[in-house]
Amino acid sequence: MSYTTWTKTSKAYSDYLVASQRCVAAFSETKAETVETAETIIPEPVLGTWVHPKTGQTRYYVNNVATLIGLSYTRYNTGNISSAALAGKYISNSEANRVLGNVSYCKVWMDEDNQLHMKAPHSFSNCRSIAAADVLTVVRGSLVAHGYMTNTQ
Repeated sequence: MSYTTWTKTSKAYSDYLVASQRCVAAFSETKAETVETAETIIPEPVLGTWVHPKTGQTRYYVNNVATLIGLSYTRYNTGNISSAALAGKYISNSEANRVLGNVSYCKVWMDEDNQLHMKAPHSFSNCRSIAAADVLTVVRGSLVAHGYMTNTQ
C-alpha cells in the first residue's frame, strides 16, 4: 500500500491527526480553532531492541517519544529552557519542563504480539498540554506509518 493510499484510508493515521490537533487545540486561545494541513510529515520512530534473557521475548523500545509528539525546545547556556513548542504551538517553559520530564521517564515499547505499551511514573497527570493516551496514539500512528506495526489496533 502506498503512503498516499495509507494516509487516505488508515484509521491509525486519522487517529494520529486527531491527537496532533488535540495538542494544538490545547494551546490555542479558543478550543474551536483547529489546524488543517494538506499533508502532515510523520517523524520516523527510533527503535531500540531488548531481548529478555530468560524468556527470549523481544521488546522494541521507542527512543524518540519527544520528537514524535512534536516537542521542540531550545535551552540557555545555563541549561534552562528558553523557548518551547508542542505540535507547532508555543508553550510555557514550565509546561515544557513538565512534558519533557514525563517523556524522559516514560518507556514506550512494542512487543512481538504487535501490542503497544507505556510505563510512565506520573502518566502525564501533571501536564495540561498532552495526555498519556495522546502520546500512545501519536506513537502508534508513527509506527504504523513507517511499517513497524500493522494497523490492527
